[in-house]
Amino acid sequence: MREPLCKRCKDRGVITAATVAHHIKAHKGDAELFFDPNNLASSCADCHDIDEQRIERGGKARQAVAPDGWPIEAASLEK
Repeated sequence: MREPLCKRCKDRGVITAATVAHHIKAHKGDAELFFDPNNLASSCADCHDIDEQRIERGGKARQAVAPDGWPIEAASLEK
């Protein structure tokens, strides 16, 4: 992981160690996409697990919200 902190938590003003490499685009068994460093984002286990459970149940990942209450653009989470 490039970043030691969870990107989603950091954007909310919370400092949390990143312990999981989140695949930005689902790899669905594609080894090239799985190992592509540009397809990885730093995440804490809680943020990663919550998003993955929602996606597996047919939903979408939750919208990140900044400390001021405004939504954080998904594109900024992928950096």
